[in-house]
Amino acid sequence: MNSETPPVDPPDSPVVTTSVMARMLNVFAAPGDVFNEVRQSAPNTANWLMPAILLMVVGWACHFLVMAQPETMQQINAMAERGIQQQVEAGKLTQAQADVAHDQAIKFAGISARVAGILAPPAAAFATPFWWGLLLWLLGGKLLKGGFSFMKAVEVAGLSSMILVLEAVLKTLLILATGNLFAGPGPVLLIRDFDAQNLLHGVLAKLSLTTLWVLAVRAVGIARLGAGSFARSAGVVFGFWILWNGLWTGIGLAIASLLQR
Repeated sequence: MNSETPPVDPPDSPVVTTSVMARMLNVFAAPGDVFNEVRQSAPNTANWLMPAILLMVVGWACHFLVMAQPETMQQINAMAERGIQQQVEAGKLTQAQADVAHDQAIKFAGISARVAGILAPPAAAFATPFWWGLLLWLLGGKLLKGGFSFMKAVEVAGLSSMILVLEAVLKTLLILATGNLFAGPGPVLLIRDFDAQNLLHGVLAKLSLTTLWVLAVRAVGIARLGAGSFARSAGVVFGFWILWNGLWTGIGLAIASLLQR
């Protein structure tokens, strides 16, 4: 009988170096392999910079396509009109004042949407890797004692943003197909008349499949950097996301309640 023990693989296999483009694509199918490479390699700015640039450009293109649809401005104008009507019903505006405010509100809503479409993509694209990098560093590096650096967490957050690029494309295609400005890859598709002030509608809008996907990939990232098992990492990432969104939902409801008084 052979009493030799089976060979044990070394804890860290040799670094397999891939291109930035390969890492950006592989994060969809094999995020664990991508983040193993991030852990074992020297710091690489391209890991967060290239996804950020792509997310910004795709965001601009998607905004242009959506704003080019007549239904988009109709929905934006309808929301502005609904807000004025609520002011009238609450007794804060007379009908005469509402008529005067109507044209100004429509004009402001259109300008705001266009300005947001220009400024929001670069702001979101470059803030996301650092904001989520900070959170992953605190949750995985400190709370779970992963011991990895802040910039490694930024690289994980940046590469994970590739899923946000896919989300932007899917959301745009769904908006163009349905004519609904609030369409997205998730249960929000079941809502025919979306109301931004409806709590259930807001919750369903946040539960997109791509949001859950990117959270899971971020959890894989900090687990591979040293935060422990995927289950532990997912627990703190999803837990924080639930608490954070619950907090801001509560604040939003409280502000809305104060404004209606």
